[in-house]
Amino acid sequence: MLITSAADEVAWNEYIANQDGGMDALTTSLNWQWPVRLRGLVNLMSHGKDTPWYGAARSALEVELERDDTRGASRAVLGQGLGRLFNVDPEWLTPRVPGLLGGDGGLSVQQQIALTTAMAVHFYHSAFYELLTAPMIAAIDSKEAVTAGWDTHIDPLQRIGEWVIDAIIRGHKTIDDSVARKFFSVAPATVRGQAIGHIAWGFMHAEVVDDEIRDRFAGLWDQRVAHVREHPEDQAELNGFFWFVKSKKFAVGWWLPRLKEAAALGPNLATERYMIGKELASSADVDPRGAFDALKLLVEGRDEAGMAMHDLTRNAVPMVIAKGIASGDDALKEDALDFVNQLGEKGNLSLEAEVNRVLDGTITQSDVGD
Repeated sequence: MLITSAADEVAWNEYIANQDGGMDALTTSLNWQWPVRLRGLVNLMSHGKDTPWYGAARSALEVELERDDTRGASRAVLGQGLGRLFNVDPEWLTPRVPGLLGGDGGLSVQQQIALTTAMAVHFYHSAFYELLTAPMIAAIDSKEAVTAGWDTHIDPLQRIGEWVIDAIIRGHKTIDDSVARKFFSVAPATVRGQAIGHIAWGFMHAEVVDDEIRDRFAGLWDQRVAHVREHPEDQAELNGFFWFVKSKKFAVGWWLPRLKEAAALGPNLATERYMIGKELASSADVDPRGAFDALKLLVEGRDEAGMAMHDLTRNAVPMVIAKGIASGDDALKEDALDFVNQLGEKGNLSLEAEVNRVLDGTITQSDVGD
C-alpha cells in the first residue's frame, strides 16, 4: 500500500495547498497524509536491504523527495529517519548528503530543516558527525538564522556546538577539528556559552562521568577562558559555568578558582539565575579565601533582588564570612568583617547575628537551606 496504492497526487495536493503556519516542519509531517507516507517508506527501508520491498521503497522515496516541498515536512521526515537510513544503506545516503542536507555551497531552507531535525532527534555519534560535517559548517556560516525543523527552543547552532563538545570530550576530535574551529570562531559567544553550559548541565544529571571525559571537558573550559582573556568581548561564553559547579563532577579545588576568574572576566555571570549558594558555602571548608573572593564578586555583581541573590544571601554569605573569620588568616578575617559592614550598610541588618550563629555552632553546614 505504501509503495503503490498511496502513490497518487491527492495527498500531495492536499498537503501543498494548505500553507497555514504555526507548526514546525516535524509537527507538520505528523499531521498530513503525504509526509506520513514518506515516514512509512523510511520505516520500510530501515528493515534492511535484504527485504523484498527495499528497492521499491527506496525508489518511491527518491521520487517523492524530488518534489518542491516548500513546507519542509518531507525534509523533517528525512532528518528524523537519517540515522536509520545511514545504518541500513550508507552507500546510498552518503553521496546524497550535499543535495539533501547542504554543504560547501550553503544550505537551502529545506536542507536546514533536514539537518536541524536530524541533530535534534539523534544523540551524538562519531560516524554521524563525520556524515554531517560539511552541512554543519555551512549552517554555522549561514548569514541568516538557521530554520529549525523541530522547534525545541534551542538555537540550532547551539545543538551543533553540543555535538562539537561531545566529539572533543569523548576524544574523537580536538579543538582543531574543522567544525570545532568554525563553531568557536563564528558562532555568537552567547551560543557558545549555552552549548558549554548545556553539556555541563548534562553532567549534573549523569550518575557517573568517566574521568577522561571530565578532564577533557575541564581542558576545553580552560582553553575557552584563555580565549576570553584575549577577547573580553566574548565574555558571554563563560556564563554557563554555574553548571560545572552544580554538576558535582569537578573537585572544589578545580572549580572554585575558575568560578572566581569567570566572575571577574564576565560580570554578567553574576546575573545568571542559577543557584550555587550551598556549593559555595561548602567550598569554604577547602579554600576559605577562594570562597570569600568568589562570593564577593558574585554578590557585588548583583544589584537586583531575585532567587539567585536570595540563595547566595541565605545559603552562602553567613557561612563563607564566618569561615573566613575563623580561618586563622588575619587578613581574610579583616576582609570578612569589612564585608559584613558593607552588606549591613546596604540593608542586611541581620547578617552580623547570622554570622555569629555560625561561629558559635548554632548554625552548621547541614542547616544551610533549611
